[in-house]
Amino acid sequence: FPSHDSGSIEVFCDEKLPVKFGHVSGRFKFSAPMLTTLEGSPTSCESFECSFTKIKSLVGGPQKVIYNYDCSHTLITDLVGSPENVISFSCNGTPITSLKGSPKNIVLKFQAISVHNLTDLVGGPESVGSKMHIFSKNICSYEGEPKNVDILAVSSNRGNLKDPRGLRQLS
Repeated sequence: FPSHDSGSIEVFCDEKLPVKFGHVSGRFKFSAPMLTTLEGSPTSCESFECSFTKIKSLVGGPQKVIYNYDCSHTLITDLVGSPENVISFSCNGTPITSLKGSPKNIVLKFQAISVHNLTDLVGGPESVGSKMHIFSKNICSYEGEPKNVDILAVSSNRGNLKDPRGLRQLS
């Protein structure tokens, strides 16, 4: 489908999409717990959700998402393939070991909660307009922190890390 004008598209499929989408003007959501690839996803959409699937990579997903990008509770280990700019980004409950490939500019918030294999912020966003919230039991460093962020909240089972810039913590 070259393009689709709709308020929302929810796709039910098995391991992969049977068609290739172009632009979707609205929300695109997978209801496909067996999905293993984002190949065939729209090239662009307003919001994108591929959470609760078996994907291992964001490659093949849309490169332009205006509002929300949610890849929570998937099997991804990095964020390579995500769009460069987005308003909100969530990758909660994933086995990511790196923020490599994350969006560079996030207008509002970035969430990576219960990502227990993450140890630092290297490769993460350069700018987060409001808050960046990370919870990983193994995080031990602010290395790679965004250049611009209003609230940086990083916590682990070891206790909250001290923000070297003195910003307010969320915990």
